[in-house]
Amino acid sequence: MRNKIIYFTGLAILTAVYAAQPASAPATPSTLDFPTYGFRINSLEMPTTQDVSAALQMSWPQMPMPRNKNLTFAPNVNVVILNNDKGMADYIDNQRLSMRMSGISIVADDNADAAKPGSKPAKPDQWNLEYIAPVGTPPNVTAMHWYVHAVFSKSRVYVATGGMPDEMWTLYSDKIKDCVNSLETTEPIVAAPTPAMIPAPAVAPAASSASSKSTAH
Repeated sequence: MRNKIIYFTGLAILTAVYAAQPASAPATPSTLDFPTYGFRINSLEMPTTQDVSAALQMSWPQMPMPRNKNLTFAPNVNVVILNNDKGMADYIDNQRLSMRMSGISIVADDNADAAKPGSKPAKPDQWNLEYIAPVGTPPNVTAMHWYVHAVFSKSRVYVATGGMPDEMWTLYSDKIKDCVNSLETTEPIVAAPTPAMIPAPAVAPAASSASSKSTAH
């Protein structure tokens, strides 16, 4: 039986997932159409005022690793939304600082001039970045290859990230990049302020167990 290597990609060192806050869902959800798979489904959207929102996660089926057919990985793309009223240059500065501290290897950067703190990016509202970073602990360390397309719009940075182990990159990167680069921003529905909540009476915990999974972006 093949073992699955599971990592969730996306500038993992830089973002955090915050607890969900109550908000009103859009009245008419969009439809996501998957003709290759043969199905469609309504999008699961909700207006948000959170600093970090994990908005979308997509993955392919598990693929065999080129050098070890007993291991598999599902190349994937995710979209994260970050509140940022300081613009793309501020976002890039923060990313650069974290990358230098983490020893990440930059493969390509269309805003290389923004590497110096305080400098302005060549594209004020967009940033494309490709990088490789080790994931895991010795001896189980995998070189993960990631591609990022970030867009700044209306005090938010929308970050699409696709990734997979580096040894799979030459096989599947073109389609993953096409997907990531297709990210465009539209006019968001703004979440209404969260009303004050009346605390519910304390109750005994349910007699069941649940496993939790933390995901970094």
